[in-house]
Amino acid sequence: KQVTGGKGRKNVSVMIDYHYCSKDFKDYPKLDDGEVSLIRMTSRKDNLKDAIPFASALKEYTGIEMSFNMSNITNYGDAELNGVIDQLLKYEFEYIYMADTDGCLDLGKDMNRYEEKWKRIQDSGKKAGIHLHNHLGRAYMNYRKCLSSPYVELCDTSVGALGKGAGNLRLEEVLD
Repeated sequence: KQVTGGKGRKNVSVMIDYHYCSKDFKDYPKLDDGEVSLIRMTSRKDNLKDAIPFASALKEYTGIEMSFNMSNITNYGDAELNGVIDQLLKYEFEYIYMADTDGCLDLGKDMNRYEEKWKRIQDSGKKAGIHLHNHLGRAYMNYRKCLSSPYVELCDTSVGALGKGAGNLRLEEVLD
């Protein structure tokens, strides 16, 4: 409320990483508090078993929409990635994101592999998104590939590429 001026617009997102976040629900805002409308949980592969049910319980406790981000998607084999998506689809998350945390995704080569997964997410009634890092200079190219997909509904950007390593997809690159 200090940051938003207490205006109650519900246009703020809280972003947390399961590995580092507080596991005490009382540390999180509730929808009735009037500022936060989305909690975005990220998780590494080794934390998914605990992170997915935690995110679901946190969503129920807070009443706030939940976005679940799978980190490091290029480190998953197809069967593994499909298994995680199967798990996530069992929960009431509004958004399911794949995060190219290492910035080595190449949708010029692997678009079909990921598009099939985004389609599964979208067909379930959830919104499919992607979070792109630019470690190898591919974020903008990957973004352009996503624009041609009917299944990728959301793509993150950041001002000045603020983010881990070489940064995220630049907002400045995607604005017309």
